Amino acid sequence: MDVKAWASVDLEPVSFLVEEKVEKWERHSLIDAEEWTVQSLLEQGWTLQVHQPQRFEDNLWRLCASLESSIGCLVGCNAYITPEGHQGLAPHYDDVSIFCCQISGRKRWKLYSANPPLANHCSGDLDSESLGIPLQEVDMSPGDVLYLPRGVIHQAMGTDETSVHLTISTYQRWTFGDLALKAVEAMLSLPALQLELPDIARESLPVTQGRVSDLSNGVLTNVFVELGNHMKSHGNKISMHAMNALKHDFMVNRLPPHPKQVVDKGPRPGLHDTIEAVHRKFFHLFKENRTDIYSEYNERTRTVDLSGREDVQLRLVSSLRNKRHSHMMPSPHVSEDDGYDKEGEENEEEEEEDDEIILPQSYESVLGQLFEGNPIAVKSLLLNDNEEKLSFARLMWDFDLVKTGIQTHRKRKADTHKTFSQE
Repeated sequence: MDVKAWASVDLEPVSFLVEEKVEKWERHSLIDAEEWTVQSLLEQGWTLQVHQPQRFEDNLWRLCASLESSIGCLVGCNAYITPEGHQGLAPHYDDVSIFCCQISGRKRWKLYSANPPLANHCSGDLDSESLGIPLQEVDMSPGDVLYLPRGVIHQAMGTDETSVHLTISTYQRWTFGDLALKAVEAMLSLPALQLELPDIARESLPVTQGRVSDLSNGVLTNVFVELGNHMKSHGNKISMHAMNALKHDFMVNRLPPHPKQVVDKGPRPGLHDTIEAVHRKFFHLFKENRTDIYSEYNERTRTVDLSGREDVQLRLVSSLRNKRHSHMMPSPHVSEDDGYDKEGEENEEEEEEDDEIILPQSYESVLGQLFEGNPIAVKSLLLNDNEEKLSFARLMWDFDLVKTGIQTHRKRKADTHKTFSQE
């Protein structure tokens, strides 16, 4: 692990001192790795924390992208380099489920009961003396993996040699409570539900002498009761929009596939070729009423809209062109002088690419036909004419959602070779 190479990108030295206070190195000193020596910091007892190294380390990119595909929600990663006999962080619990992976050296973990269980927020630094006796102490060696559910209080210390470990984290804000928040948002924001929204939920808060007056608990309880009744009447529609909001957030923020996860799509298909759906785990199809769409969808994405402004549309959202270097970094810590811009992307002129396709509802059958998973002749697509079939096939190919069939690909190469031989 080349720690110094990462230092100028996003590295934060931290140290848990004897006085049980966590110190952090001033960030302005980390902008240029040449201004300080990583080895010197380690010798002083600092733990070096690298934020989201999957943005720069290809093996971690592949691992996190695979986990996101398998789990179905965002996966983050941090790396920690701790000198022997030192501790970087105070006892605490996290709002994510964590897999602690020991890479080199050894580390001793102390685990305490979860309080609260399955926490949805981070604790901050906790007082060691108030924790009592650990429920479990674990010595981690290279190759060991320790799973910590959300809310489990923990602390870790290096033992007799420098320790390097990764924390793979997931399930942040991915609970039934978060889904309920999206459901309430849907009830309050979807135009189609506005007419039937309970009056009490639309009433303005009372104002007394220029200030919002105090409300009794009973008033807010009544609001939730009425919203609950509204949910019972429109549960399927509200639940669908709530789940779609979570899925959409996942798709636009997840990692793009690692190059080894990308399928060779072959040549651009012609009318006599076959096509086959690929990268199925890296896109999602939403069926929605145009009047019900959250405005943030169009603000956060670049879209090819072929729906003809129909009321019901199909939205195909792809993560294939997501930006790796901004993954899990809402507040990038790098500067423009580090080779990355303020968005955490490489300082290269890149043309923004479309990452969504909007199709009319009439394309539902051909999408179902395509996503069955079998190769299908372009001429056999369930569309009106050959021009529309070829246009659709090439649109899917342009978005890396299909590959040209192997048989057709080989035949085309053979025909091309034959033509050249004849010439």
